[in-house]
Parts: sequence; structure tokens; C-alpha cells
Amino acid sequence: MDWTWLLLLVCPLMMIFMMLGMRGGHGNGHGKQGHGTSEETQRMQKELDELKAQNEKMRNDLQNVTKLYHLKEE
Repeated sequence: MDWTWLLLLVCPLMMIFMMLGMRGGHGNGHGKQGHGTSEETQRMQKELDELKAQNEKMRNDLQNVTKLYHLKEE
């Protein structure tokens, strides 16, 4: 019996099933987007602001270190 045709059909079928699974066929997560509580939003905004401040400080520190390194080389 020739199974080649079966192998050729398995690949596209598996791709379709995987795409449906990734699209959220179970209904997980997609219906809840954008419905966070006010407290959650405030907490996340505070955390984001803190991370931005840390990022800016690190960027400034890196620039200072780079300047010192170039001065040392001269």
C-alpha cells in the first residue's frame, strides 16, 4: 500500500489545526483583553514609570562610562 499521499495530507492538516489552536480556539485570553481593574492599571503604570526612570539612569551611566573610557585612552 502506498502511504505517500497520506504523508502529503498530514502536513497541511496539522498546520490548520495548529493555526486554529494559536488563534485561541479555546477562548483563553482574547475576551479579557483591555478589561483590567483600575488598581491593576495604576500598578502597571507605576511599574512602567519606574522602569523608564531606571532605563534613563542606566543610559546616562553608560554614557558617562563611555566618556571616561575614551578619555582614558587618550
